Parts: sequence; structure tokens; C-alpha cells
Amino acid sequence: MISFRQFFAEAVSNPFNNWKRPDFDEEMEEIKFAVEHNKLKWDENLYRQLLNKSPIVGLHSLPGWQKIQNTNPNRKSIEEIEAAYKEQGAVKGDPRSPDTIINKDIPRIVKGFKNNETMPASMVFKLPNGTLWCIGGNKRIQVASAMDIEPKVVYMDISKESQALHK
Repeated sequence: MISFRQFFAEAVSNPFNNWKRPDFDEEMEEIKFAVEHNKLKWDENLYRQLLNKSPIVGLHSLPGWQKIQNTNPNRKSIEEIEAAYKEQGAVKGDPRSPDTIINKDIPRIVKGFKNNETMPASMVFKLPNGTLWCIGGNKRIQVASAMDIEPKVVYMDISKESQALHK
């Protein structure tokens, strides 16, 4: 049986470029949470259009990507990601425990990258103040970065919609 460290080392050596656009209905709760957290107005049609029409880009092409909020793309190893989830503990509103994230989610994402399975691109808002906010796919961003894969994100620039979106 191959160890997880060996599996990860093999996965890092394989290139990955099998991203897809996330499905709005599957991601609506994540988007709603980000909208509410950032004190924006909910408009389902607008966010559906943004998700479906915004470009999918490499995270590293976005100015300020190193300081993205709600994820950390600067972690360099799976062990560092796991340690962060252990330290963070349970996340308010997330029914999954850190143990589930560490023992199921992260290995599933690593396996997906290694096997070149189709992965939903993460979703990122550019907020009206210019801040980048990871809406969904924060673990995919972290794992991809740790595996030297540039994460792909749906880049939703809501700063252009700022007046209409303020509560």
C-alpha cells in the first residue's frame, strides 16, 4: 500500500488542467454566505449571471492574490494545510469537522488532481473595496497551490456593480 506522502509526491509531478465552471445551484449557499458576510445585497439573478459569465482565470494572474481573504494560497505543503485546519478547529456554519476535512476532503482533492479528474474552479469576488474574497473552493486553492498547480478561479468583479449591491 502506498503512503499518503508517496501519493502526494507522485501527484505533484503530474500536470493538471481539467477545470470546469461551478454550477450556480450547487454553490448558491456559498455565494449567499459571502454576500451576507461582506454586507452586499442578494440578487440571485445578478450572481447567477456573474458566475456564468465571469472569466475563469489563473489565481496568480490577479493583483493581490497573495492576500486573498477566506483562504490561504501561500501554504506550501499538505501537512501545513492539515495543521492549519487542526489549529483552526470547527468553522462556524461548516458542518464538517477538521478531522473530516483532513481525512476525507483533502485526500479526495489530492486524488482528483493526481488523476486529472474534472474539478470545479474556485470562486472569487473582487469586492467594491478591491479586496479579493474566496467564495468557495478554498481547499482546492490551498491543495492546488501546495501541489504547484495554479488554481483556476471564476473571477467575479463585483466592484463594477458596487452601487447596486450595497445594502
